[in-house]
Parts: sequence; C-alpha cells; structure tokens
Amino acid sequence: MVAWTYILQSGYGSPEVDQATPKITTATVSPDKKSVRLNIDGLVRGHVHHLDSKGVKSASGQTLWHADAYYTLNEIPK
Repeated sequence: MVAWTYILQSGYGSPEVDQATPKITTATVSPDKKSVRLNIDGLVRGHVHHLDSKGVKSASGQTLWHADAYYTLNEIPK
C-alpha cells in the first residue's frame, strides 16, 4: 500500500507529493470468505491510498478481477 496527495493549484495537474507507505498489520477473512478486513497503520487523512492486491488469490487459485483499489481518505474515524 502507498499513499500520496497532490498540490492544490489553479492550473491542471500536479505531481504526487507527500508520499507515505501505510503498513497492513492484519488481514482477517470474513466467515463467509467473501471479504477481508484490513487493519492498517499509517493512514494519512486527505491522501489517496492505493492498495495493490495482484498477489491475492482465491482458495481455488483464481486471481482478483480488480487487483488495484484507490481511495481518498477524507476522515479517519476515532
């Protein structure tokens, strides 16, 4: 997992700045085996977070249809 933000400016586009590397500390599979709950240290409010799951496979060996996830973290619950 990696995270970054952009420079707010009047012109279009910005380089990725203030990069961070949040660490996944635990991954818990749900009882129905249809989802996974991640605990992550180092999330950064206001940053885009990218989770690369290309190495994740199902119990039968199938890869994920969509292995990349992007999320802008606006608030971190207490």
